[in-house]
Amino acid sequence: MNTIVSDAENGNPLDSWHLDKRVNVSIILMLAAQVAAGIWFASKMDSRIGAVEARTALIEATKVGESLAALKTSQDDMRRALDRIERTIDGQRK
Repeated sequence: MNTIVSDAENGNPLDSWHLDKRVNVSIILMLAAQVAAGIWFASKMDSRIGAVEARTALIEATKVGESLAALKTSQDDMRRALDRIERTIDGQRK
């Protein structure tokens, strides 16, 4: 089923819709503005992601440092306990 629509200006029948070869300047400007806004948004997003990654790396490094300090303290405590046990055993042998 093909419906024929007439053009009001020319009286020409149109079988289907078509694109006009002329493009308004406003459409070009709007498209350019949207492209510029997209590029700006992407660059801002990239800088924000970079800042978050740097902050995350710093936090992880701090946590690793704290964990190492806790392990060192625990190791020192165990060494003192072991030394105390060895002194007790050596004292019982004599």
